[in-house]
Amino acid sequence: MPNTGMTDQQKKEGFPGDQTISGVLRQAGLVQSTKELRLEPIARNPERRDYLTRRSFRVYAGGRPVCHLRVGKDLGDLRSRTQAFAKACPDIASRALFWRQSDGWDYLGTELIDGQSLEALVIEGRLSSADALVKTQTVVSALEHTLLPSDVGAATQEMDQFQSRACASPIFSGLDQQFLQDVIFPFVRQGALAGPQQTRWTNGDLIARNVLVDSRGGVRLVDYEFASRTHFYAEDWWRWRSIS
Repeated sequence: MPNTGMTDQQKKEGFPGDQTISGVLRQAGLVQSTKELRLEPIARNPERRDYLTRRSFRVYAGGRPVCHLRVGKDLGDLRSRTQAFAKACPDIASRALFWRQSDGWDYLGTELIDGQSLEALVIEGRLSSADALVKTQTVVSALEHTLLPSDVGAATQEMDQFQSRACASPIFSGLDQQFLQDVIFPFVRQGALAGPQQTRWTNGDLIARNVLVDSRGGVRLVDYEFASRTHFYAEDWWRWRSIS
C-alpha cells in the first residue's frame, strides 16, 4: 500500500506510514486483511500547531466503512473527550471503537459517519435551509437533554481556569494580557455569572461543517477536540451564527 498524502516534512518527523497504520488496524481486529484496505486521508489545516504530528483517515475495507482513524502524538485527551461526549449524547455522537499506542504514536478509531456535512448539503442545494434547521434542532435537543443545575461558585471556578489558560497563551503579549485581565474578563464575568447557573455538554465547535447527515437522514455531531460539560455553552450559538 503506497503512502497517501504524507508530506516530506511529516516523513522527516517519523510519521507512521500506511503499512504501519494498516498493521495496527489488523491487530485491533477491525480488519482481517490489508489487501482491500483503503486509507483515505482527510485534509487538515496546515496552520494548526499539530499539523505535522497528527493525521486523519477515513478507513474502508472491501468498500465498506470501517472507522474514522486519527494517528498522532498525545491523543489521550481527545480519546477521553470522545468517550465522555459519546456517553452523554449517544444519539448524536460518534463512538470510540479502539485505542492503541505503538512506537510513540497514538491511534484512535471512532465510528465513521459515512455522510455529508450540513454545510455542504445546503451549499450544493441538496437540502433546503428549512430542512437544515430541522436537522440542527435534533442536535440542539440532544445537547439540551444534558442540562444540569449548577451554582455561581462552580461557574466562577471554570471562568478562573479559562482566564488562566488564556493569559498564559504565548499568542498574547504583555499588553494583550493586561487588556484581557483589566477589560475583557471583568466584562465577560459580569454577564456570564449574572443569572442562574447550568452546565451542558458541547462539542466545543458547533458549526454546520461538523453536523453530518448519513444516507438514512440521521444526524451526528463530530469533532470532540474541545468537547466538555461547561457553564458557558452559549458560545455554541455565537459560533453557529458567526461561522455557519
